[in-house]
Amino acid sequence: MSSVMVCKCRINPNWVMKIAFWDAFGASRFVSNNVRQKVRQARIHNKIIDKNYPESKDEKIKINRSFYNNCLRELKHEN
Repeated sequence: MSSVMVCKCRINPNWVMKIAFWDAFGASRFVSNNVRQKVRQARIHNKIIDKNYPESKDEKIKINRSFYNNCLRELKHEN
């Protein structure tokens, strides 16, 4: 059985650190929400293709690592 060591620590950031934390958390939240939205849209697209055009499997969007990389690349290019 494996054991896990835990260490709690408390930080008291100054105002510059707080602003940096808020910027970092805001950017990660922005990326996460946008990628989640693109995945949701791809799944809806795939359900529509399955329901209306079951013979055309080529038009389905594959949600894999390259899909996520392309999403991140598009976000980086847009912003």
